[in-house]
Amino acid sequence: MDGGLPRSLAACDPPPPPTLEGGGTYACTLTDVATPGAHRNVVTATLTHGDLELTLADPAHYFAVLRAVTVDKAVSSDGTTWFNASLPADYPRFDIDTPLWWRVAVTNTSNVTVSLYLTDTLDGTPLPLPTRCEPPPPPQLTTPETSGASYTCLLTDTAAEGEHQNVVTATVTYGAGSVTASTRAGYVGRDLNHRIYLPLVLRKP
Repeated sequence: MDGGLPRSLAACDPPPPPTLEGGGTYACTLTDVATPGAHRNVVTATLTHGDLELTLADPAHYFAVLRAVTVDKAVSSDGTTWFNASLPADYPRFDIDTPLWWRVAVTNTSNVTVSLYLTDTLDGTPLPLPTRCEPPPPPQLTTPETSGASYTCLLTDTAAEGEHQNVVTATVTYGAGSVTASTRAGYVGRDLNHRIYLPLVLRKP
């Protein structure tokens, strides 16, 4: 098996017979669970008759696909300090009408090159991320050991009053299978120029 590690054929069904007649055949089935990556299995048969011995080996291979992706969303009011809080209680406070940036970061953690599809919503309303994010998302992400495995883009916005939440979803596809990951970030817009006026009542002594 992988790396030359021996594995017992006692679990093969049916188990190997001690002898084979001339012209005889033997076949068995050994169950296993596919694990990600490339694997090589070599079976070796040794036949003996008196002082004669014959050994033959035959390999078989398989590659198990792992589809996986991570995605991160963050927001910033200056393009330097980023916040990726997902709970409203932890949202940063920004002054309204000031520029802000949403940052999307996606990493392919699969063991194959995958197709990438991104969706983005702000307060439940879809955003045209492929046309607004800079640079636009690539059609594919390569395997993690290459430079094309990650993608990051920035989407510009303007802070609005109140609580706001942005959710980005990344879907990667290989063959007929796909996986999806989502994350969120948010902020609270505040109006520092807002004033509260209280009535003043003067009474003469």
